[in-house]
Amino acid sequence: MSAEEETEESKSLRILNPSPNLLVNAIKTFPEKILTGGLSFLANGIPLSRSREDAGTYLSACKAHGVMPYTQMKLSHEGRRDSFRAELPRELFLTAHPKELDIAVEGLIPGGRIYRLEIDFGFAWGADSGFVKFKEHLLEQLCKEGYVPDMGELWVTHDSTRGYDEGDSMADGLLIRPGELGAPAVPYVELRTGQKTTPEQDQTLKDWFKGIES
Repeated sequence: MSAEEETEESKSLRILNPSPNLLVNAIKTFPEKILTGGLSFLANGIPLSRSREDAGTYLSACKAHGVMPYTQMKLSHEGRRDSFRAELPRELFLTAHPKELDIAVEGLIPGGRIYRLEIDFGFAWGADSGFVKFKEHLLEQLCKEGYVPDMGELWVTHDSTRGYDEGDSMADGLLIRPGELGAPAVPYVELRTGQKTTPEQDQTLKDWFKGIES
C-alpha cells in the first residue's frame, strides 16, 4: 500500500490498496464526531463480479465460504431510540445466465451468511451515537465472522448551498472506496479536510491519518 497527498486545493490524503486491518483500524480510531455516514462490509471480502466472465468466480467463492450470493442486509441507526433496525430487501436480483442462476440458487437454498452488510448511521442528531455504538458492540463481531470493510463514508462537516442546486453536500471526512467504476479497481481510503473543518480539526485528522499507515 502507499500514501499520496493530493493537490493543495483538495487538501486530501489517500492510501492506495489499504489492507483490511488498516480499514478496521481507521474505523475504530476515527478521532472526530461524525455528522453522518455509513459503511459496507463484504463476507470474506469477496468482490462482486463486474462482468459475466467474473460471475463464476464470485459464485464459487460464495459457495466455498458458505455465503448466500447477492444477499444483503441494512442496519439503520434510529437516533430517537438509539438502536439499530435491520432491513432486508423485498427483492433479490440474480444473474440471468442459466448456468450461473443454478449455482446462485444452489447457494441460497441451504442458507448461510449474508453477502453484503450495510450500516447507516443517519444524519445529524444521533449519527455519532450510532457510530460509537457500532464500534463498541458490532465491529469486532463482524470482523470475527469474516466480514471485511468494502466502502463507506464518515463525514464530520457539510456544506449548504442555495439556489438552483439547493441542498446539503458533505465536505470533510473519510472515504473508503473499492476502486473507480470503469477502470481497473484500485481500492483506496481518502481523508478530505479544509472545507469546513477548523485548523485544529485539520491537524488532528491529518496526524491521525498518517498514523494509521504505520
